[in-house]
Amino acid sequence: MALSGPNIYSEMSSMNEFAETTIGYDDGDFSSAKYVADISSSENLKVSLCDDRIGVEVCGGLKNVISLAAGYCEGLGLGYNTKAAVIRAGQHEIARFIESFGLGKPDTIFKSSAGVGDLILTLSAGRGRMLASAFTKDVLKSDEAMDSNGDSDKIKELSVQRWERLENELLNGMKLPDWHNAQEIYQALKHRGILHEFPLIDAIYKIGFQSQDPRSIIRSLSESIDISDKKR
Repeated sequence: MALSGPNIYSEMSSMNEFAETTIGYDDGDFSSAKYVADISSSENLKVSLCDDRIGVEVCGGLKNVISLAAGYCEGLGLGYNTKAAVIRAGQHEIARFIESFGLGKPDTIFKSSAGVGDLILTLSAGRGRMLASAFTKDVLKSDEAMDSNGDSDKIKELSVQRWERLENELLNGMKLPDWHNAQEIYQALKHRGILHEFPLIDAIYKIGFQSQDPRSIIRSLSESIDISDKKR
């Protein structure tokens, strides 16, 4: 079984707040999943079930990657209109990734709180979003990542150092999966030869690890939305 948000633990400690979460389960695990849901649910916590454990897990990892795009936009001073576009483009790229790799059932996942709900919360209040915002501001005020004579390995090394430094400064040593996941997802898409179908994820990686201008996130949103509209 797999448990996925959207919920912020600090809010869940309040009796006045309401939260929901989803348990993803495999074939044959329904009874166990239902038992856990029944004993965990309360007036303030709704625990739902989704018959796609792998999809729930993959969606959880991918929404952390998309949260970096929201952070880049915040670091650029962009507003809610842009964030709404990031949510829409991100949802479609997550669904395309799951379909392309046969890792779940997007329609089922996005009807659960582990889909759209968790994506919205992570892009609005997630730590990865905050870290990516700080990363963007740091890049804009410094030419550090450019001081590499075009050496891609050196650029990536400097970028990783920047992520690690900001992580230590802002999160008191807490380690986030978000920027690590972005590297793995990018390589998986590149290896499969379908990176061109994921312009938002492509830009997330290149801004974070190849010194691409953070403002390029705008172009990637437009390209991603074009692909989604054509596939409808």
